[in-house]
Amino acid sequence: MNNYFKNNLFEAYRLLVGACIAIVLIATSLTTYILYSSYQNYAQNTKNTFVFSENGASIHVFSRK
Repeated sequence: MNNYFKNNLFEAYRLLVGACIAIVLIATSLTTYILYSSYQNYAQNTKNTFVFSENGASIHVFSRK
């Protein structure tokens, strides 16, 4: 198999480029999923907010969906 790639560099480079493109696509989709789920958590958490005062009391600010 190693001799095949030594004799046919075009195939070796094509395989390497294909693997790199696959890795970039997987990393991009994983990053997009993490950012989307983090934004959903942030949006949900900002709807239920607590306002704290200096004397230790807190007010739960609730907004409807």
